[in-house]
This record gives sequence, C-alpha cells and structure tokens, in this order.
Amino acid sequence: MKKIFQPVMVFPGGLSGLGLAAAEVGANAPVVILSHVIRIVILILAVPVVAKIVCR
Repeated sequence: MKKIFQPVMVFPGGLSGLGLAAAEVGANAPVVILSHVIRIVILILAVPVVAKIVCR
C-alpha cells in the first residue's frame, strides 16, 4: 500500500509560536508578545460593551 500522508513539520502555536517567529526575524519577542496580550485583553473587555450598545 502506498503512503498517502507525508510527515509535516509541527510549529508551536499561540503566543509561544508568535514569540518564536518574532525572535527568528530579529524582533524583540517579549514586546511583541506583550502587545498581543494587551490587544487580546482589550478585545475581551470591549466586545461585550459594544454588543450591549449595539443591541439597545
């Protein structure tokens, strides 16, 4: 039987993958991760407020 699936490289996801990618291109990884964490927190806090205003 012929093999259908080829092995693939597995890259870490989420914020650890983001930090790894930032370090690979020479960016400051902690700053990149912190900015994305702040962006995520702002979205989590803002979405319910916007939804409440829109649904009035």
